[in-house]
Amino acid sequence: MVDENRGMAGQSKLTGSRMPAKAAVQKVLQEAGIGIALLVLIAIFSATAPHFMDESNVTNILTQITINLVMATGMTFVILIGG
Repeated sequence: MVDENRGMAGQSKLTGSRMPAKAAVQKVLQEAGIGIALLVLIAIFSATAPHFMDESNVTNILTQITINLVMATGMTFVILIGG
């Protein structure tokens, strides 16, 4: 007789069960933690500095990080092609 709810070595498989809340929060933090941290920092800086989200400041920030973006993209391609 075959028990469909048993996996290898007699371990039971969980089918249709929901992830506990603590595990779900840990999974979200693990997968999107750095993005959440960035959003929190942006919110803090926006609340404490009145001109943080001005067009001129955002343009300046984007201009400053452009060279890093270009270099990181190039390095990623080099790593991917193994050269």
